[in-house]
Amino acid sequence: MSIYRDESKVVLFFICAILFELVLAFEIIKVYHTKDIEYFHLILAALLFSFVFAALVRMVMLTVDARSVVELTDEGLFVREIAGQPIPWRDIATVRVGRIRRSSFVELQLSPNAEKTLPFTRLTRFNRLANRIVEYRGYSISTTYLSISAEDLAKLIRDRIIAVGN
Repeated sequence: MSIYRDESKVVLFFICAILFELVLAFEIIKVYHTKDIEYFHLILAALLFSFVFAALVRMVMLTVDARSVVELTDEGLFVREIAGQPIPWRDIATVRVGRIRRSSFVELQLSPNAEKTLPFTRLTRFNRLANRIVEYRGYSISTTYLSISAEDLAKLIRDRIIAVGN
């Protein structure tokens, strides 16, 4: 089973980001021309502008990427943003739904064997280092842009784990 991004959610975020970027650019130009800004604040605003622009580029990439985000295969759970190959079902220790404000995600706890052997993506390796600082050991699957809720995805994963006898 393959799960894809909900393009309408990605496009909506993209439109909001463009509007934010335009307002930010307008404010930077307006304040710069009044000469009522310190260079430090101008640099901060330019950094924010660059960050939002990078997010816009990422949204375009996500919108045109037609590949599935999550695949439940016989070999395991393939999440493109976590690892370059499927996570074997036997290596998924726990599955739970987490929430931060109004956003929900699926949290996976993996076996020590998977921690050592899976080819994690660069972003996952970076996040793992940052997460150790706050003592978070899981791997998250964001469902913000997916066509399925976190609860439904977690249930599908748990059902598949049970089906293969883990």
